[in-house]
Amino acid sequence: MMLGLGLLCAASLPARAQGDEELQVVEVKEVDNKPVLWSMLTMGLLIAMAVGANAIPSKRGHQD
Repeated sequence: MMLGLGLLCAASLPARAQGDEELQVVEVKEVDNKPVLWSMLTMGLLIAMAVGANAIPSKRGHQD
């Protein structure tokens, strides 16, 4: 049983590539101009929305 399991595992391993092919290194390209302005505008908009939502008065009366 163990021999059969070993043969099954060995058969499922990928075959080695033929020839002398080398792996190619992929270069990572960094963005020079990061979107700082859009990030600041988005954060400003979110803060303005939070402050605006808190500035709306509640509809409670004097009897609460």
